[in-house]
Order: sequence, then structure tokens, then C-alpha cells
Amino acid sequence: MGVQRTVEQFVSLADRLLPRAVTGFYLVGSAALGAWRPGRSDIDFVAVLTHDPGSTRLRLLHGLGNLGAVGSALRTRDRAIPGTMNGVYLHQDDLRTPVTRLRPIASHSGRTFRRGEAFAVNPVDWKTFAEHGIAVRGPEPDTLGLNPEPDTLVAWNRENLERYWRPWGERAARGTLRHNPVWGILGPLRLHRTITTGEVVSKEDAGRHGLTTFPHRAPMINAAIADRLGDRTAPLPPLPAVGEFVLEVVDSLR
Repeated sequence: MGVQRTVEQFVSLADRLLPRAVTGFYLVGSAALGAWRPGRSDIDFVAVLTHDPGSTRLRLLHGLGNLGAVGSALRTRDRAIPGTMNGVYLHQDDLRTPVTRLRPIASHSGRTFRRGEAFAVNPVDWKTFAEHGIAVRGPEPDTLGLNPEPDTLVAWNRENLERYWRPWGERAARGTLRHNPVWGILGPLRLHRTITTGEVVSKEDAGRHGLTTFPHRAPMINAAIADRLGDRTAPLPPLPAVGEFVLEVVDSLR
């Protein structure tokens, strides 16, 4: 199922479960960056609400709204469940709040539901929302008065590299982590690109950035880009080698 049909069905369900509550609905993430890939990508969104409808209804929306993605994943035995609608729910009065002080109503990501918090409420994702977000319902993002706090962008990415990616790389290098190698190859390269250029780009564009910045890693990076584009003929490296690369990327910015 394509993005448009999936989103239309999800928003229709939201209107039934949260009557008259959804005043804005925006696509962010890979869909907004023009890099959504069927069978690879989730669908990330920001929903703007008139009020807090409560956890029960939001959990129900996420569960029912993703039955199609779960069914497809079961048929293909894909544990990642691509195509999942993952979102942040905000009160309409909070849209102009600086992103590092913004407290969302709730968020869903994969199997995880959180009240009052969302990883996707951060300077990187808010920059994507403000500059590239796609309005499914509501005014265009550049008229919303969003405040992604650009002065915090580089520092936030550096902290994410140290707090998330360095431990990830260390565990992968030791062979004590099970994860998709493509995530480890392209993920830190996105942060590297943002830190060095101020731009937020797709995973594929981050990989192309890596080809010029870490040319000796070209076989690994090209295999990851090809996998993202649906070509799995090039062998991906073992996770310990990916872990060593992640640590190289992190250390290159110290």
C-alpha cells in the first residue's frame, strides 16, 4: 500500500476515534524528504489536536491504524514492520513553543507508546517539519511559527552521536548487538552531514555524503544505499565491521 492511501485511511480512522480533534496532520521524516521507500520506510507524522483525547483512544488509533502494515509484515516475515504510521500528537496551542521546551501530548513509534514525550520532538525533526513537512490537513508548515531552535542543531547531533551511536558502535564491534547493518551505516552519516553542513538529508543522501567523506568505506556505504533503494544483491558487511565504522564516524568529529 502506498503512502497516500495509507495516510488517507489513517486520518479517516483518526477522525472517527478522535472526532473534531485533528486540526492539522503533517508528514515528516522520509516521506517529507522525498526518500520514502516501500518495504523499507515507516511513515512519520505530526498530528495537531484541539485537546488531549486520552491514552486509550490514541493507543487504539495506533493499533487499528497499523493493522495493514502488521499484516504485510507477517506475510513477508519482516520483523521491522515497514510502513508503520509513527507519530507525535501536539496540542494546537503549543506549536510555537521552542522545540527543546515542547511537551507533546503523546507519541507512537513502532510498538512504543509514550505520554508527554517524543524522541521526534527535537531540533533535527523540527527543522524537517518546518522546511519540508507535507500538509495533509491544515496550513503549510512554514506558516505555523515552528521554532526548531537552529542554534541547538549541531550540539544536539553531537550529543546524539556520543550518547546513542558511540555505545551502539561499541556493542556492534564486540558482536553483542543484533541490528540492521544499514541502520548503522547510514544513521551516523546523517548526523555527520548535519553537523558539517547544517543540512538535514535522507539516509541515501547521507550515504552519498559518506562516499566523499569516507571514500575508503565505499563498498560498505554503496551496499547500504543499494539496500535502501531495494537492491539487495550487494552483500552487507558483518555487524562488527559496521560497529567499527560507526566509531570512526563519531571520532572524526571530536
